[in-house]
Amino acid sequence: MAATKSARILKHNMYGFKNQSFLYDRFRPQYPDKLVNYVIDYVTSKEKPINTSADRGRMNSCALDIACGTGLFTRKLAPFFKMVYGIDWCEQQLEMVKLKDTANQSFARFDAYEMDAIFDHFGVDPAEVSLISIATALHWLDFDKLASKIVQTFPKETVVAVVASPPVQIMNQQLLKHVSWENCENYDSIQDYYEPKLEKYSKLFDAIYYNDLRDYMEFDFESLIKEYFTLPFDNYFRHHKFMKVNFLEKNSLLDLVEYVRSHSFYQLFRCENEGQINNGLVQDPLEVFAREVLKSEKFYGTGLRPGCLSDQSEQMKRIKFDTLWTFFVHILHN
Repeated sequence: MAATKSARILKHNMYGFKNQSFLYDRFRPQYPDKLVNYVIDYVTSKEKPINTSADRGRMNSCALDIACGTGLFTRKLAPFFKMVYGIDWCEQQLEMVKLKDTANQSFARFDAYEMDAIFDHFGVDPAEVSLISIATALHWLDFDKLASKIVQTFPKETVVAVVASPPVQIMNQQLLKHVSWENCENYDSIQDYYEPKLEKYSKLFDAIYYNDLRDYMEFDFESLIKEYFTLPFDNYFRHHKFMKVNFLEKNSLLDLVEYVRSHSFYQLFRCENEGQINNGLVQDPLEVFAREVLKSEKFYGTGLRPGCLSDQSEQMKRIKFDTLWTFFVHILHN
């Protein structure tokens, strides 16, 4: 019987599994410039930049990136602010930050709700913060508790940018029919045809998220895939804008495998089922997906052992997909 969610949270650091922070930093998608610029333009419209001669000058204010992880979004914000502060609860995630350029950035380990302690630590006044960002993390947090803290702590004009990216999708004929390309980055031309076999790959890949590993998700997955519209933003913020950006990218089968491995729910599944997987009693859905693709693409090796997808990493690099990433942002303030 699987452990209850509360027992799992007490037992595990959900982003502390071996090598997970490396995978997170390497294989999670970069936030597209169009979305970042949308946020920055909105904040800039409320404050004059320091250097107006530059294309987009640095603002004379700070930003706070809540649940910053390995700093993927923090680094995107840094060029536009006097200082960006990143906080996260996971030490392993913050360790990855030390391996990057942290100019104009400062990081510390804090719970998202510890506002007084956060500002005491950084020695900054909440009035100096013009932007609060929460990037692909709000589904882990208690929205009402966090929103109440923000409203109590910050001036009314402080902008809150709630950013996220739901699971990547493999481009196929069905998906092509339902995607709007109006706000799409990083492509030269959209293909008008995708091979029928990609429907099979797409269904197998989607099943990892929507079926196979749902019981191991310790967060509000429903809220994430519904782009946070299930959250009561209007209870706390009077002004609300929304933007969505599509990002088309070429990824290998190995990229997709490592992307799934960077997730807490997959690592939790492996942790709780390691013995049964090794004994052939439980199938790893990520391995099932990879094996099916390798077979279809004539790259399957008969010597591939359970848990040893790395045996065919070179073959997986050679199999490429057009993948669709969707990013969205809710901009809120009073």
